[in-house]
Amino acid sequence: MPDPVADDVKERVPRFWKTTYWGNADAFEVFMASFTLAFRGENVNRAFWGIGSGGVGQSLQTAHLEAMLGEYHTCLDMNIYFVDEEMRKQAANIVGKIVVAQLQIELTAFAGVTEETLTSMFRRTAVCKYKSVFVGEVRIAGKQELAAATRRIFPRDPTLNDFLRDRPACLVTLRCLWNYARSRTAFQCRDVLEKYVVRGGDGVLTLATVRRSCGLTPDETATADPVQEFWKLSCQKSLQARLAEVTRTAKSKFVFNFNKQEVQNVIENMGKRGKLISATITHSVTLCPSKKKGAPKRDTSADVDDVKLPQSLENMMNKERTLYREIQDATQDLMDASDQSVTIQRSYFYPMDLRCRRFVSDVGAQNLCCLTRSICCPDTTDYAVAASMFTIVVQLFDLVKPADCDIPSGRAVAKDRATVCSAHHHLNCNEALGKQILLEVANGASHHKFEELNKQGVTFLKGWSNASRLLRWLACSQMKAEYGQLRRHSKNNWPEASIFAAWWNPAEDHILQVMLEEVQQHGFDGQVSCHFDGLLLSTSMVNSSETATGKNMILVLQEAVKRNEAAIKNKTLPSFDVWLSNKLQESDVDADLGTYRELLTATPNSIPAAITFLGADL
Repeated sequence: MPDPVADDVKERVPRFWKTTYWGNADAFEVFMASFTLAFRGENVNRAFWGIGSGGVGQSLQTAHLEAMLGEYHTCLDMNIYFVDEEMRKQAANIVGKIVVAQLQIELTAFAGVTEETLTSMFRRTAVCKYKSVFVGEVRIAGKQELAAATRRIFPRDPTLNDFLRDRPACLVTLRCLWNYARSRTAFQCRDVLEKYVVRGGDGVLTLATVRRSCGLTPDETATADPVQEFWKLSCQKSLQARLAEVTRTAKSKFVFNFNKQEVQNVIENMGKRGKLISATITHSVTLCPSKKKGAPKRDTSADVDDVKLPQSLENMMNKERTLYREIQDATQDLMDASDQSVTIQRSYFYPMDLRCRRFVSDVGAQNLCCLTRSICCPDTTDYAVAASMFTIVVQLFDLVKPADCDIPSGRAVAKDRATVCSAHHHLNCNEALGKQILLEVANGASHHKFEELNKQGVTFLKGWSNASRLLRWLACSQMKAEYGQLRRHSKNNWPEASIFAAWWNPAEDHILQVMLEEVQQHGFDGQVSCHFDGLLLSTSMVNSSETATGKNMILVLQEAVKRNEAAIKNKTLPSFDVWLSNKLQESDVDADLGTYRELLTATPNSIPAAITFLGADL
């Protein structure tokens, strides 16, 4: 059967593709590979940006693809990126399409993209910069046409727009695509895209363009012409070789070979034979920068903190005043004036891209001081994980199981922090102060900072400091990608401590989520506030849950998180009224005044006079 496509069509269509993608063979293969994946039903999920001046063939490509695909091709209005109404209008138009084209006069600008989120843009983009130039046929007619073609200049064909819409031209392109697809698997097609964009097949053009469109500093060498770069490099090599010849001719009489290793051997031999006197040169220690142990030095001093203290207190009071005003406004909206409680909702957010501690988005129970919380959130119970950080890091350490390593000091704190802090054991202080010391050392503070501790406490802190250093190393080895990115792109002075927190915080947040789901599944109303390591629950909700389950609330939460081997404790602080009444109650301690009781308590005797009567020298 004779070929239905004329020979001039089979010659003209490939010429169109070759001239359009002159010097961009890799980009054209990406086009063919993506087309093949789309025809096979795969979602390429990558936007192809063609960069070039007007008249380089981009509109001809769009018209040719539209004629070839028909209803499986559509054009996109760029307002879809700026107007929500356009998104709703055009969403149904792009469903089921193989190719979606769009026209943009300038490079699209994206706001809010940082170094950390740039990857999500980069892996969805492929950029091609068109190098061809099309001029009038009269300007390069005759013998000049071949010379111009070698310099990427080609004659403009005004009839191509109609020609590429004809069925014979579409059939030629489909044949080329079929021949390409029949000899390549889906894996090979996807590898073509990865090789072009990720492995630098485009000369880092995609990365530089995406960074420029996102407002980041682009790599200016990414778009350099490889032909021009090779030409410059060749000229430099030739010039260097010529200069070497001239220098060798001019200085050959005065240059001799000098081998430092031979000289060093001669000096050592002369020293052994006693021909040289050796002396150790010691530099002044003031010239050597000191290397401090532990965490980096704070940017502020105690004096600066004292100066900023009034402003910090004022900011805290403004936040609490805003909360009080919000509560008063909510009280006015109550239907029942006798109701003494109001409902205020708060949302939580993660400040990082990965899972970490959740923070309240506004002023809430999580970031209130104890006094304000006791006033705004009365009749509440605080349930938290006992020794949260210490318990979690020990369990993570046991899951990883590093060879020839152990953290006995960390296990001791996780087992019973109160015993470690007690007066008869290591730290010899109360639990509140001991907790603060242990947390500071765990986060990199030097054990030499706490000079008031005894020898036993310093020895224990030294072991805990070494264990925390080992845990930070273990966290960085488990999160290599995040650690590398933080070191390269962040101004963080101590990325190891940040990665250590990012290593165990997700486990803590998971335990908090399990506790929250356990409370919510009972369906009782009441206050629920999320803290970093626990929940603040209203007493009425706790009582209802205990009645429904027949168990103590601590036991209920303990069973919910038993997989994490975490202990739940009640660390509810007394209300302000209870605390004040305890301070103001009369003392029942016997003064034991002996025989002088009647004299000292008799009216009008005074205490100073009685003490003087007893012989005291005032």
